[in-house]
Amino acid sequence: MSEYIKNKLIKDCKTIAAKIMEEYGEFFPFALGVIREDETFVDVMPDDEGDDDMTNEDIVTELEETFEELHPEYDFIAVCICQDVIVTDDDTNENTDCIEIRLDMIDGGSTNVYVPYTITKDKVSYKPQYEEGASFNFFNTSAA
Repeated sequence: MSEYIKNKLIKDCKTIAAKIMEEYGEFFPFALGVIREDETFVDVMPDDEGDDDMTNEDIVTELEETFEELHPEYDFIAVCICQDVIVTDDDTNENTDCIEIRLDMIDGGSTNVYVPYTITKDKVSYKPQYEEGASFNFFNTSAA
């Protein structure tokens, strides 16, 4: 079950991000969660929508807080926050555009998934994804 949910969250994040990037060239952070009952997948929006002065980190913080607020009602079993980042290679100092998916699962731990991408002629192409670190530990900090 856990591997299926993890893979579906990653796939859904990539799909949503690609659609937005193909139209706008970038995207603001967004979040997805999986509710325990029926393993329903839902999108999660920050409380302060429409504030043009918010940075990506502000939006990520809002999304984390929104998960905390919704968790007692929705009983999430998996959550993720997706954002557009630039990753610098430690060896080559080369910058790479990536979709960062901060993923946490109630029974499967936390990880960051990075999906390098390029946009050519309004079409997103992916390079192999990799996992590194764990910056979103929702289930270790929330009162589950």
